[in-house]
Amino acid sequence: QLLARYGKHPSLAGYYVNFEVCPTNFGNDPAGPARQVQQLAAFVKAHHPHLRVIQPVGLYRWQEAQQAAEFVKPEQLERFWRPFMQAAPDVDVYTVIDGVGTGLAPLAFTDANQARMRVLCDALGKECWVDVECADFGTYEPMPIGRLAASTEVAARHAQRIVTFCYFNYMAPGNGRETSARLYEQYRAYRLGLLLGSHL
Repeated sequence: QLLARYGKHPSLAGYYVNFEVCPTNFGNDPAGPARQVQQLAAFVKAHHPHLRVIQPVGLYRWQEAQQAAEFVKPEQLERFWRPFMQAAPDVDVYTVIDGVGTGLAPLAFTDANQARMRVLCDALGKECWVDVECADFGTYEPMPIGRLAASTEVAARHAQRIVTFCYFNYMAPGNGRETSARLYEQYRAYRLGLLLGSHL
């Protein structure tokens, strides 16, 4: 029904697969989740071939059997996602969720992993996007502009397109959080600076 109603709308960039695959949940074996995603992607393409199918790539901590979880390394990321991508040919875009706001990936780790995913996407003929997390998911408050700028600069080195999302209440000036109101004004001033051609 959603595809029938909105599939041809000019503002729709693609169909986002709401399935953030955590490799540990599948024993670091991509076969099962890749098969599920490919089935959905093929369904979307059968109805609207022009729509991009967009698969998120979460930088979840990597864990081998009997070992403690660790920040995922580029070689581990590729070990899972290369066969996944090969098994899901109807997926067009892989969007790396940078993991900064959730604490899954410090800046240096997300930088290295975004770089590896871009190389992998280029090799397999896929688009590589990055979702820059714009809030601290411990407090559910938006990031200060300086911290967000650092994440965006990393993404700009690797992504073909940068996206982000923000729940409306994160930065609503009337949500009861003083931090939100203050950051709302900071973002407003920053945007005005961009429009006027001067960065604050």
